[in-house]
Amino acid sequence: MTWLEIGAKAVELDPPRLVLTGDAAAHGAANGRVSARLDRPRTRGRVHALTPIPAPTHLLTTPGFLVAVGAPEADGRQSLEIRDAEGGSPRPITGRRSRWVIDPRGPTLLGTSIEGAPTAWSLRDPDARPVVWSTRLDGRVLEAIRVVGSHVLTAALEERSLGGPLPNVVVQLLHVPDFGHVSKWQTLRGAKRIAERIAENTPRVAVGVETNGPILATLDAIYWADWHLRPRGEATVTGVPMMLSPRSDGRSWSVWLTAEGPVLRRLVPGAVDHEQVVHEAFMDTRGLLVGPDNGVTLVCRERIQQFDANGQLRFKFNFDSCGHAFVDASGTTLFAQESTLLAASPTGQCTEVWAAPPGAGKIAALGVSGDRVWVVLDGELVALD
Repeated sequence: MTWLEIGAKAVELDPPRLVLTGDAAAHGAANGRVSARLDRPRTRGRVHALTPIPAPTHLLTTPGFLVAVGAPEADGRQSLEIRDAEGGSPRPITGRRSRWVIDPRGPTLLGTSIEGAPTAWSLRDPDARPVVWSTRLDGRVLEAIRVVGSHVLTAALEERSLGGPLPNVVVQLLHVPDFGHVSKWQTLRGAKRIAERIAENTPRVAVGVETNGPILATLDAIYWADWHLRPRGEATVTGVPMMLSPRSDGRSWSVWLTAEGPVLRRLVPGAVDHEQVVHEAFMDTRGLLVGPDNGVTLVCRERIQQFDANGQLRFKFNFDSCGHAFVDASGTTLFAQESTLLAASPTGQCTEVWAAPPGAGKIAALGVSGDRVWVVLDGELVALD
């Protein structure tokens, strides 16, 4: 796979600092780490009806706010709802099918507008107009957004036509000091394009970030880049990438779909130094969590399985779940089993954290904000304190 540089000469900026601990999802790592203690018992707090989006696919959280994200509709529209720290003051947003993330600065919701443009919404100021932050993606679908400091990394995949060739993907790295600093024409002030590259003929792209720069995984190939998207390693593999998550030792974990089934691979810049076939249920991997000891947890709707830093199995459970999970500083993993929340230690010992009343449905989504856990259950947003 060749990544061609496109656009004008990029600017040179100091690399950002990647945070792998605490609430890492808010710092670009997307490795499932949270600062809350996950094994303590929870009690039911505030409850709010989710009328416009009764069954969101997932929850985005940041101190002071949470966002319920609905599934894309057949016409490509996607509904979201912004809520305050207590789950109230609902504010609906309609966009296009996209990856959605929260930039903790501001904070700001990043995704795609109904017109198809990469757009930023202020979570703090409901009267602020949305801001278009890139005009160079030509209607492609945002498959990945990672915010690391003031660096914003995106991967946008061309929509494939029926019977047409494999699409291309554009990766863009921007420096955005402040999404709230806009001109009277609602354009960003001070934003700079650091680099931009394009790759042809790939049905999927998965993006990860390490301390030294991004990782771009495409069909049968991996490209390690620095913070200007210049190459620092390449490898040829087999399969289609699903997810990547960074470790603290310069390596990363990844999951791929191959002819042999789902494969867990450990990546080191320029090479794959460990791989193993995992259970077929992980063809639908929803989470790839990296614990404090660099062990990895794979999560899907039917199964959770944890391996140590060398790929040795620690524990596995079959379950009926929403496919969301988180890991804390002790290595404890929080996940849902039908209408119950369970916490598993690294040895596989499970503790019940909270159970819904008898007759309740299945937990549809799970989120963690600060020390509070949120669940979506029977069309309601429930705070667990």
